[in-house]
Amino acid sequence: MHPLLKDPWVAAQIDAALEKHRHALTPRQLDAFREKMAWTFANHPAAQRILEKARPAIPDQSGERVKPGANGVETSEIESGGEKAG
Repeated sequence: MHPLLKDPWVAAQIDAALEKHRHALTPRQLDAFREKMAWTFANHPAAQRILEKARPAIPDQSGERVKPGANGVETSEIESGGEKAG
């Protein structure tokens, strides 16, 4: 299996593209076509650009997080959005 097919989003896009041809091809031909499409997306510059533009944005998960007890912040302050309970 081509490494690009391990990406669930890429595999789903390729499967969707092959769906309308499923009745005309054998399972072996479908597998070969999936591999060829994955290889093309991995190696052809124009195909790479198409794939990059079509891929949904991944939300940025980086950033600072306050840990309970750090700099005098209590757990209840973090849970309440910064307001001290009481």
